Amino acid sequence: MSLQLCLLRRNQSSSSLRGNRNPSLTQFIHQKNNNVIKNSSILSKQHLNLPIVSNSIRRNSELIKEKEWKGKKESYLPIIGSSKENPFFVSTETPQRTVGCGLVSKEWIGKRVTLTGWVTSKRVLSTVGENAQAPTFIVLRDMFGSIQITHKPSSQRNLSSILNQIQRESIIAIHGVVVARPPEDVRPFDPIWKQHRDVEVEFDEISILNPSLDPPFDIRKPNAATEETRLKHRYVDLRRPDMLQNIIVRSKVAQITRNYFIENGFTEIETPTLFKATPECGAKEFLVPTRQLGKFYSLPQSPQQYKQILMSSGIDKYFQIARCYRDEGSRPDRQPEFTQVDLEVSYATPQVIINYIEGLLATIWKQQFGKDIPRPFPQISFDDAMNRYGSDKPDTRYGLEMKDITSFIPSKAAQIFGGGQEKWVAKCINIGNVNLTGSEVKGISEEASTLNKKILYVKITSEGTWKSPGSKLFDTEEQKRINEQTNAKEGDVLIISVGDWMETCTLMGKLRIYCSKLLSSKGLLTVPEDQFNFLWTVDFPLFTLEDGVICSTHNPFTSPVLDDIPLLASAKTTEEFLKIRALHYDIVLNGVEIGGGSIRCHNPNLQKLILEKLNISVSLFEHLLQALSFGCPPHGGLAIGFDRLISIIQKTPSIRDVIAFPKTAIGNELMTGSPALVSQKELYSLGLSSIQQPK
Repeated sequence: MSLQLCLLRRNQSSSSLRGNRNPSLTQFIHQKNNNVIKNSSILSKQHLNLPIVSNSIRRNSELIKEKEWKGKKESYLPIIGSSKENPFFVSTETPQRTVGCGLVSKEWIGKRVTLTGWVTSKRVLSTVGENAQAPTFIVLRDMFGSIQITHKPSSQRNLSSILNQIQRESIIAIHGVVVARPPEDVRPFDPIWKQHRDVEVEFDEISILNPSLDPPFDIRKPNAATEETRLKHRYVDLRRPDMLQNIIVRSKVAQITRNYFIENGFTEIETPTLFKATPECGAKEFLVPTRQLGKFYSLPQSPQQYKQILMSSGIDKYFQIARCYRDEGSRPDRQPEFTQVDLEVSYATPQVIINYIEGLLATIWKQQFGKDIPRPFPQISFDDAMNRYGSDKPDTRYGLEMKDITSFIPSKAAQIFGGGQEKWVAKCINIGNVNLTGSEVKGISEEASTLNKKILYVKITSEGTWKSPGSKLFDTEEQKRINEQTNAKEGDVLIISVGDWMETCTLMGKLRIYCSKLLSSKGLLTVPEDQFNFLWTVDFPLFTLEDGVICSTHNPFTSPVLDDIPLLASAKTTEEFLKIRALHYDIVLNGVEIGGGSIRCHNPNLQKLILEKLNISVSLFEHLLQALSFGCPPHGGLAIGFDRLISIIQKTPSIRDVIAFPKTAIGNELMTGSPALVSQKELYSLGLSSIQQPK
């Protein structure tokens, strides 16, 4: 029979069966349940006198023979076994559970329950056979936790033939009574698997709803598979308790976020994901071809322009949990597609936005974790953050702050270590009294070399002098003054760098993080994992220099400080551009920027001026300039990286662990095999062609 005809027969038969539920069939199935365990008879289409229909064939520990399919044996319905005269389960109906597995506690003792879920493990105390009397123990698991279920067979009604077929990760349903465990078997509650280990369920009926193939890895073992294997079989990986908890927490935090904004008068609005290409400095956009030849959509890096247009449209306060896209290399805190909590407020000042965000984060921590976080959050200027921590997103849970020693550095040393730059600064970090091995010192130097910079490593002797290859460049008085400036004592280690202000601060910030990890590994520094240090970085420059090109520090829609507008209008040199301040603010948590925002340019002339200064085509943003020209109120907003926030909350090494179906480092989704090739015909219909043929 052809496949087409076969499918037609199946569909016709399925329809007829749904319209004619046969009471005698149900009675027959109940009778057969008892016989299956005793004599393992074969249930075939002749018993039921039904047409050859896959959906109507019952599978009670039996294989169905289909003559039209050349004798191939296929099984479709659950295997049911029961030790009762009148079975509870019916193979043509999905069992409805009484309670979640992890919710079965002492309060349920003596009650009959129906449980469903995955088989985590199975063990039998002795050899299983038709007359075996040894009990079978199974750990059953669902989204709510786990429970041990037990079958204690009798010689009359033994389910061992069905229990033998069960593999790990099979889906089963059981019907039985909740009982207390024997005192010697009682264990404390398992918080990871959420299992009450003082009770169990003695079941007398089981249904194998869907048997599993041999799993690709054991979810009980934390390092049982590589990340590639986990991503390829993500549906198995997400069953692990820690991964499941990540997804649950993510959902709860999203709900708290929505409720908070609604309660504060915000309107949730979805903005389009098929947008116009408006390239800016930084990441590239994803382009989407259309059947209008030569025309492309772009996937938005953020809802930035739409939310500003909403302010001009009469929306007072907007928010959205938005999907965003950036075509850039995937790092531990980046993905080509990601989620952000987006908001925009009319007539806002920086403090208005700051208050809303602090309120949101305080609400999340209180409702989700029962913790109060102190408000207001500390604020630090961009310049101060760079000078003290070498980063605009400092982790303030530990010290190791930089000290400026520019005035104490002799010109000869500055020439050698600063690369001969005319304008230079000198920064120093005292990492404390620590004995470093040669390889550890080399590791610090290699970390500096990644930025093509040299550093000076100094060990303070008992006399207060320096032990260092470069010590001869400093006289005794200069060494003493630097020791005083850095509070250095005998045995302390100093790390010194000289050069351009931004480059030197960035380098020392990187070494500060590297040394904190090194000291932590030696037990000399403790960075509390359960401490959450929130911080606002403010007073950013409007522009920064990237590869010699002036770019927006935040985005080209950020308003400058109003006092600096005359400087913006007249700026011509790089130095003048870098002096212009922005109404820009970032929210930082434990050294990670979790969000950033600004007050926007609501004046179309000011917005046009900034675009021109950045050499960005004004015509690309004509729609936005038009919207600003028809009476747009002053406004500002912010976006929080939702994936990063959940990753910090759950203490995961990568945001991939808090995303249900993430991409790899090169942007591939291994489970479905995307991105994938399309046919030449499809390319032709879009007006595209392959430059190179895939290998």
